[in-house]
Amino acid sequence: MTIALPAVTTFPRRLAWTADPRGSHTASLRGEFAGRILENPDGSFVGFDGRSTPVGRYETLREAKRAVGDIARGVATTRAERMNRIARPVASATGVISVALLIAAGAEAVLPVV
Repeated sequence: MTIALPAVTTFPRRLAWTADPRGSHTASLRGEFAGRILENPDGSFVGFDGRSTPVGRYETLREAKRAVGDIARGVATTRAERMNRIARPVASATGVISVALLIAAGAEAVLPVV
């Protein structure tokens, strides 16, 4: 007997970078625009995410590529996102405990004590 497993599709998480002679570097992830880096006249670099929102100014191209890449791959998170990731399970657990206590209190009030 042979077990056939479904094909697994993997998606590359590596960015493809293209450089423009005018100092622009464009990133794509799985064929989609993922961000851009522009070189300033002073030699610094400004990174933009996939929605053309500035993400920061960097001294080196490597730092800028890392920042844009982290955002494109979903690695970089804001403090609010990290807090939401923690708060949701805690709030859910609190809700479950509250419902359990409410049911227990209701059952105790309805059932006579012998």
